[in-house]
Amino acid sequence: MSCELSLRRQQYQPLWAVLVVSLALMLFSGSMTLAGNGADGSQGDLYWVFFTDRGPGAEAALEQLEEAFTPRRLERLTLRSPLYRQTGRISDEHDLPVNQAYLGAVQSCAAGDVRYASRWLNAASILLTTEEARTVSLLPMVRRLALLRPMKSIEAVPAEPAPPPTVAATASAGEAYGFDYGASLTQLMMLRVPEAHDMGYSGSGVIVCCMDTGFRTDHQALQSMNIVAQHDFIFGDGNTQNEDGDDPGQHR
Repeated sequence: MSCELSLRRQQYQPLWAVLVVSLALMLFSGSMTLAGNGADGSQGDLYWVFFTDRGPGAEAALEQLEEAFTPRRLERLTLRSPLYRQTGRISDEHDLPVNQAYLGAVQSCAAGDVRYASRWLNAASILLTTEEARTVSLLPMVRRLALLRPMKSIEAVPAEPAPPPTVAATASAGEAYGFDYGASLTQLMMLRVPEAHDMGYSGSGVIVCCMDTGFRTDHQALQSMNIVAQHDFIFGDGNTQNEDGDDPGQHR
């Protein structure tokens, strides 16, 4: 679907729709004047483009998606999914990717590339000039646009370090549990892990998601781990180690 075709269809809408779109465009135009980097917004700004739905055939796509679920995933969903408990379904539209035709329609109206598509938001981020944003806002599959605000850094407030526990206190607490937790005992006691172990919970067979600024998979703490998958949400790849473009000290 080209940008031109998408806009041409708007010309055949009823008169009330044209008036509504015109009013929305005037309001949108006023807000867009503040959004541009330059005086006329010619440099462009990053926007989230939110879509109205997942496109035609969404229900069939969900059925096809569920057929590919592994037995382990099905078991986990039926045991723990709030969606399953509330509706009896194991998936919904949030499990579907952003419609590719919708992304193509937005892309055809902009000089820049779609930077990221979020299935959770059903939206895509893209660099748009003021004029491009006006055009994209009129596409029939677009619900709304939102300016992507930059995050502001906050100066860290130094904190007084907590005094370490005495060796005698740690040794005394360690003797009360069935495992030798070594130097990790203090932090595990904060999470009450020893108590869970003593109740018979080992965590065996449970997949744990650990999110951080990065990992050194050659670190001794990960040597005995069965790492089933990893993903870098900044570069969109499967490498969570330092790579070109990363802060070299991000996980010291």
